[in-house]
Amino acid sequence: MVDGPVTNRRFSRRAVRKAVTISVVILVLVVIVGGGWALYSKMSSDAAKAEREAKETMARNIAGQVQAKFDQVKSQLSTLAKERQTIALFQDGADDAALAAAAEEKQAQFKNALKLRYLKPDAYEADSASVPPLSYASIDMLKKAEMTSQVNSEVHLFGTPNQHIVVIERVLNNAFELTGLLHLSLDVSFFDSIASEVTVNDAYAELAQRGAGKTLILTKLGNEQFKHGEATTVSVNDTRWNIAYWSGDATDVANNESSSGLPLIPVAIVLLLVVAGAGFVLIKKKDSSSDTGSDDDSLDYQGAVRAIAEGAHPGVEHMIPHLPKGERITANLKPVSQGMTGDDVTMIATPPPVVDSEAVTEPIEEATTEEKNVAKEEQIKIDPVIFRAYDIRGVVDTSLTVEAVFQIAKAIGTMAHEQGQQGIVVARDGRLSSPMLGESLIKGLRETGRDVIDIGTVPTPVLYFATHHLETGSGIMITGSHNAPEYNGLKIMLAGKTLSGDDIKEIQTRATSGEFATGQGDLRHADISADYVRRISEDIPVALGSSLKIVVDCANGVAGTLAPQLLNAIGHDIIEMYCDIDGTFPNHHPDPSQPENMQELIDRVKAEGADIGFAFDGDGDRLGVVDAEGNIIWPDRQLMLLAKDVLSRNQGANIIFDVKCSRYLKSIIETNGGNPLMWKTGHSFIKNKMKEVDAPLAGEMSGHIFFKERWYGFDDALYTAARLVEIFTNAKTKPTELFAELPEGVSTPELRLPLEEDQHGGFMEELAEKIAVSDAEIIDIDGVRIEYSDGWGLARPSNTSPYIILRFEGESEAVLERIKSEFRAAIQLVIPDAEIPF
Repeated sequence: MVDGPVTNRRFSRRAVRKAVTISVVILVLVVIVGGGWALYSKMSSDAAKAEREAKETMARNIAGQVQAKFDQVKSQLSTLAKERQTIALFQDGADDAALAAAAEEKQAQFKNALKLRYLKPDAYEADSASVPPLSYASIDMLKKAEMTSQVNSEVHLFGTPNQHIVVIERVLNNAFELTGLLHLSLDVSFFDSIASEVTVNDAYAELAQRGAGKTLILTKLGNEQFKHGEATTVSVNDTRWNIAYWSGDATDVANNESSSGLPLIPVAIVLLLVVAGAGFVLIKKKDSSSDTGSDDDSLDYQGAVRAIAEGAHPGVEHMIPHLPKGERITANLKPVSQGMTGDDVTMIATPPPVVDSEAVTEPIEEATTEEKNVAKEEQIKIDPVIFRAYDIRGVVDTSLTVEAVFQIAKAIGTMAHEQGQQGIVVARDGRLSSPMLGESLIKGLRETGRDVIDIGTVPTPVLYFATHHLETGSGIMITGSHNAPEYNGLKIMLAGKTLSGDDIKEIQTRATSGEFATGQGDLRHADISADYVRRISEDIPVALGSSLKIVVDCANGVAGTLAPQLLNAIGHDIIEMYCDIDGTFPNHHPDPSQPENMQELIDRVKAEGADIGFAFDGDGDRLGVVDAEGNIIWPDRQLMLLAKDVLSRNQGANIIFDVKCSRYLKSIIETNGGNPLMWKTGHSFIKNKMKEVDAPLAGEMSGHIFFKERWYGFDDALYTAARLVEIFTNAKTKPTELFAELPEGVSTPELRLPLEEDQHGGFMEELAEKIAVSDAEIIDIDGVRIEYSDGWGLARPSNTSPYIILRFEGESEAVLERIKSEFRAAIQLVIPDAEIPF
């Protein structure tokens, strides 16, 4: 119960609207100020994040330069540990004197080396009398090396006359058991070379070693005046070192940006209060004038409410009931100055016209993320001759330079970026130029933001295996393959595809354009050789009681690190020839497609009474075979035996071979239930065709053989040798007898007509016109192959060398000579003074 009368108060519509409007103005003020503060906070946060990222990028770049320089030493020591001579020393139980003598002999190979030690596991002790001493810190590292393959390098006795850097490498036998340790002491002058070669602009950095309770400053880089504030720290992989980085410019800029934003906050609040107050005054005056007689229900919105109605704050208009849309409010607007004079007049700028989105005919272009991450650099000249049909190859320091590889790496890195490929595996063969080209390659890839996994000096098939095993899908091999020592090049796999043709042309275009993705990728090291051998030995059964005697000739190429170990791991007796890596190839050229390079293997197989002989090219992806009687088993006949085996489990499968292969291979494939498919010569062409037609086996006359059955579809001479050995073992028949059962015509090996590469196209066109083709079929998928009823002849331009490749086959010597004479006559019509090799 209430006392007294109840008075019913009636609020006018105008008063209610005024209260609502004032409430909305206050609400909008709170929203805008809050939003402004949130925006300011985000901008400050973004600026701080950008500053941190910029510093981290620079620190990683410096660490990467230090890493690349130190990797040269580690790679060199790793290669020494894998040499057959080194493995044999430990495996054969050499005494300490022999080990010391061998170490002294090899020490000269290392720049800045103070002492190289060959040590037996668990058979060493501290030696304070030697120079430099074998300290207790080294003993600790050696014991770790016996337990794990990853032991970080470090500096010992820093600041004393005996200060030195210690690097350790494990020596494994054919069964991948630890048999020895290499302990290398380097002079700390190594750090002086870093200080002189590593670039630090407008900043300061220290290379330091982490320690228990203290940090050792190994070298200083840049200008120490920038050392203020907190350092950005990045580790140097495989060492106990890190880079501490300070940058004055980045900090100053960030501070200026942050401080310049602070005065804007109170200014914005004051302006908002003025605008809101002006809106309130205008509404109040409008209400007063309405009280004198206007009954118009329409509202005139001013101040913040008007701004909302005109779209200045999209989305807020929905918070105000019955707020008219743009066109309606514009129609009802009255001049702000109506009925007002002097200081009451607030000038409002005319809003810009609204553009009808459907009437816009030209698209508004916005930079995509990719475009924002692409930098334009100065164009450089790269010799176009290095861009071949299915790889990049040239003479080092003439057509293929360190600078060219750096640009090519950035082109590949940019393509990888666009395809979403982050990690790229990198490896190199044993050529003398491969380490420096590899360093340039890694640097270029990392500068496009790609992460690099360096697997060291290994055969090309191990690089391909790594792209599958490490699941990157992308890899680059630095190799000159079977070419002379002065050559080198790049074999490239991107997103699971081996690049050739138009992709190589795209690399050329990008490399010379100067437009590259930017960033700073990471670098890490991995040794997967053991995984590679283990994977094959799991696929190929170990020969028990039926081992073969095999002579292995690696021609001083990079296959020498693994081929003997692999064949030994699956149970066979190995006799090694030229298995130590030497990039000068001092014994013979690493090309098993040429008979003269097979002669020493033939002689050794006969002399040893071996069952079979295998020859590998410079990077381990091409195989040559010699039987017990010294007969060269050319790759097309190897393919016959392999095709019979594969088709026994894959009836109806496509088997691919190149235009240089025997006509008898086609009949063998058909007889055994397969579908023969002739294709272009070239490892990348063959691999991509295999994917297209899902072929389990392919090969080419040069010695590249590809397995997709039980393997990954890349060319691998080591795996091919293992598969052949498996067939020999299972057949319980001597290899010579197995090969003798295969059909064979009278044929030539690959013959080479010298001709400069820029003349290849014109020569082939004229030759096709001149050659006799009556009653013959012309196959022109790669050069010109003329199929007669009793034989064939081929001429095609080499994709890797300045030659025209020729090969002939006939049912008899007479047929072979007839076909050769027809080609000889046609060649002489095109080049009268040609040096015809047949």
